[in-house]
Amino acid sequence: KEGLEADRLLADLRAVERVGKPVCLLGASFAFVHVLDLCGQQGLRFHLPAGSRVMDTGGFKGRSREVPQVALYGLIGEHLGVAADRCVNMYGMTELSMQCYDSPLRRARLGRPEVRVMEAPPWARTIILDPETLAVAPEGEQGIICHYDLANCSSVVGILTEDQGVATREGFRLHPDRGLGRCDTRRVPVPGAGEGGEVPRLLRLGGRDAGRGGKDNRMAQPDDSPRFLPPEVETEASGGQVSPVLVATVAAHIWAARKAYLARLPVAEIVEILDRAIGLWLEAGSPWLEAASRRIAATTPYSQAMVRLGLTRLLGGCRKDALLALLEAELGDPAVLDAFRPRPGTRGSHRALGPAVTTHIFSGNVPGLPAISLIHGLLVKSACLGKPASEEPAFPALFARSVAAVDPKLAACVAILPWSGGDAAVEAAAFAASEAVIAHGSDVAIESIRARVPSGVRFVGHGHRVSLAVIGREALDPASVESLAARLAYDVSLFDQQGCVSPHGVYVERGGAVAPQEFAESLAQAMAAFERDMPRGRLTVEETAAIRQVRSEAELRELQEEPIRLFASPGGTAWTVIYEDDPAFVPSCLNRVVRVKPLLDLGELPNLLRPVSRYLQTVGVALSRERRGRLEDALAPLGVCRVCPIGEMPHPPLHWHHDGGFNLLPLLKWTVIEEAADG
Repeated sequence: KEGLEADRLLADLRAVERVGKPVCLLGASFAFVHVLDLCGQQGLRFHLPAGSRVMDTGGFKGRSREVPQVALYGLIGEHLGVAADRCVNMYGMTELSMQCYDSPLRRARLGRPEVRVMEAPPWARTIILDPETLAVAPEGEQGIICHYDLANCSSVVGILTEDQGVATREGFRLHPDRGLGRCDTRRVPVPGAGEGGEVPRLLRLGGRDAGRGGKDNRMAQPDDSPRFLPPEVETEASGGQVSPVLVATVAAHIWAARKAYLARLPVAEIVEILDRAIGLWLEAGSPWLEAASRRIAATTPYSQAMVRLGLTRLLGGCRKDALLALLEAELGDPAVLDAFRPRPGTRGSHRALGPAVTTHIFSGNVPGLPAISLIHGLLVKSACLGKPASEEPAFPALFARSVAAVDPKLAACVAILPWSGGDAAVEAAAFAASEAVIAHGSDVAIESIRARVPSGVRFVGHGHRVSLAVIGREALDPASVESLAARLAYDVSLFDQQGCVSPHGVYVERGGAVAPQEFAESLAQAMAAFERDMPRGRLTVEETAAIRQVRSEAELRELQEEPIRLFASPGGTAWTVIYEDDPAFVPSCLNRVVRVKPLLDLGELPNLLRPVSRYLQTVGVALSRERRGRLEDALAPLGVCRVCPIGEMPHPPLHWHHDGGFNLLPLLKWTVIEEAADG
């Protein structure tokens, strides 16, 4: 048979549990993802006998989604009962006679289980090359992988791959997002290689002028300018000075483009266009993803690997099915955006009309979020005027260019124009030209904008929010606590806690097989492991000082023999876990600083959270289904708008209730045609 025989596999796993004989599971990495998804959906947890092993291979090239290795092995530990240091990854290629394996088992015996390095056999060598010069890259630098295999007696000895890696003294590490940023098959001459000597060159980002449906809808030259404007006003804006007149002119152009095209475009076709544009970012070797990750990493504290992971997960949640689910969840019948339609339970026909122009004020804390706001605007057929954040100005315009690569007419309804935040005259012109304003930022910024939006203009503001995690005693199983800690470390560490869905702290119920303080120690180990795979971003002096202040206070209290324990990264401020008995909720200073607090019973939680209830956003949970339902009933009146499994906190679905509200409905005005009652 072809494909995964899931029922047979699950039956075999149950049989192995009964027999008690260790087994080795071998399979493609993405096949394990399917199995683990199935286990999660059915609530299955196996405890394979001691001595069992897992070997995965293949990575995620061309797959529908990426799963970081630390998350994959965490899920294997949770659902199969095989610890991460008993999971081995194999790397190989059809063109090679050898395979490379990482060596967690041997390194565990050497006291270094956290180090995962690929090692080649004695007859082979692997080197990392600079992608532009093909010179050997320095140790620790990312490049493309080249293998020399002396066992290739009847073939070529050297293989230049399309994969990325990092050289180490002991071997090499595959890039955390291998398969992204790969080489294409175009060839360029290599000086000194002789006639016909060629090697692949990395894909580069291409131009904005590829027409809809063309054979190559990727750009020919890099263009990561933070400005994306109608060609008619590009010359006027070239001086760099943004004036109220320029803003009004830009708004008039996108208003006219909407009237001529977007207002008449069926919503189903808008969904198709957006899905194709997002697909450009998710294909293997995407130049859009590479350009965005490179530019964002240069202007923000985040690494390219962090940006790639975050953008892949965010945009992967915005494909066609998710777009349709959002429309159906909020509108029932998405076609009400196209024409008058009957609505169940009402007389007559209804139609929803979006704003002619919406101004979007973006924040820069989490790369990629501007795409969500622009998607909301375009789905309701609104022209979009976007102001990028000064901290991260590149992504909004780059996303607009990817839409232009698929449909230039739709992209003509979008303009991205940087201006100084708080410029009253410029923003007055933008708001006056708009029928709606969507703003993201601090509470102070949101209130300032709200006060200046004219009466009659719809306003949607997203300000400061906090999130947390809750772990019940039944989830503190020694066999799965390592996996649970790894998933929570992912939630805390992704984008360094800068998102409103990032947990500031975790409440751990007493009475489980693992004590709360022991869980804090496991979380610290998981934070350290995540830091090794994906280091925290650069900090300002003030941010570093805030972490050192929090640590100093914890150390002082520890010396005074208070019930507190500090777990901190050695030699720096990369991560901090504070265990303390005081149950009061304390917001984090962010940048991977998290508090673990014990509770006798989860019934205490509502009173503890009431002082911060107006700011509550997401609660990640590890609870039985019955207890989770009771907790959700208690949290909803406090204003918590999302409860999700730990490990999914940074990735809300597109149709979630952001800040407890709807996403599309606040932008719409409705018209109803009433029919006469019968008789």
